[in-house]
Amino acid sequence: MSCYSQSRQLLSVYINAGAFAGNQNGGLHTGIDLEARNNKFGLFLNGAVNVNNEKSIIEISVGPRWYIGNTTKVSGTIEPAFGFYRRGFERSGGGNLGINFGGGINYVLSVKTELGLKAKYHLLGAYFGDSYGDIYIGLRYYFNK
Repeated sequence: MSCYSQSRQLLSVYINAGAFAGNQNGGLHTGIDLEARNNKFGLFLNGAVNVNNEKSIIEISVGPRWYIGNTTKVSGTIEPAFGFYRRGFERSGGGNLGINFGGGINYVLSVKTELGLKAKYHLLGAYFGDSYGDIYIGLRYYFNK
């Protein structure tokens, strides 16, 4: 295998759904994740909406992702990130910065697809007054693998 093929950048999208819960009631989570990856290191941009009857939280986060494990079918991830969080879909009002940390397990379905299970904890600032965690499952598609 050549050095060029070992450092080829992989581009992917990960569509996911699951649940979130925090100091207040939990609800549904839906999201999309874009990633550029070289070997075991990637950079991601994630967007998600968490909703229930009382509130909705829109999150956009960016950060590094490390792939761990060396099997051909299963790998793990660790991903710290910085996030921007906004309550609801109202035009007025601002948002808040926060951090999140999570990890997951990926299972290869085919050359271009993986099934992923992830969990994250979000630590928000004073604007929201609480933090929350989410767990979700999704499908990753590689555009150029």
